[in-house]
Amino acid sequence: MERKSGHKIDAVIFDMDGLMFDTERVAARGWKRAGEQLGFTISENELRQMRGRNVIAGRALFQEWYQGRISYDEARSVRTAYVTEYIEKEGTPVKEGLPELFKFLKEKGYRKAIATSTQRETAEWYFSHASLPFNFEESVCGTEIKKGKPAPDVFVAAAEKLGLPPERCLVLEDSFSGVRAGAAAGCSVIMVPDLQEPDEEISSLCLAVCRTLREVPSYL
Repeated sequence: MERKSGHKIDAVIFDMDGLMFDTERVAARGWKRAGEQLGFTISENELRQMRGRNVIAGRALFQEWYQGRISYDEARSVRTAYVTEYIEKEGTPVKEGLPELFKFLKEKGYRKAIATSTQRETAEWYFSHASLPFNFEESVCGTEIKKGKPAPDVFVAAAEKLGLPPERCLVLEDSFSGVRAGAAAGCSVIMVPDLQEPDEEISSLCLAVCRTLREVPSYL
């Protein structure tokens, strides 16, 4: 499940939920709680479709699934309260190898950006509760980009902020929509699977599929 990049990599663009932090499982439980409180059922397949998507895409999916019967914003508020309660009590769960990867990138002179559908204020809060500095050179967060993943816009914008062509950037992602977005932007992509293993299509879009973030430096 590898293919070598033909381009020199100067920067790494990180997704957040499910990639740096083990928060997708917590969010899934939050969506289930929202369903219990508001009277709807959200399936595993629907949860997969939600991952990596921004608020705009989430509203569109809820409209498609529930035809206006369920308010996405109300459901998201319940989910967010659940996640907040968990992190305040337990801290933000950090994915294996993240601090070591940050150290490697700093030592080797790679630049870093974060590209996430989560709002910047929330992202910074996650980092503070993980006892990690939010020291990315650039960030694209929340609805700064209207067209979310799997559209390439968020990664194109991150590369532009870094002052680099996309092919000089490596995207790290855990979701199908994120991998598709990174590849469509023209970046090299490494997938570190979280809740969903790559299929043949997704694997073909990746420079590599790594089991943990510890494996990423071997491709730089």
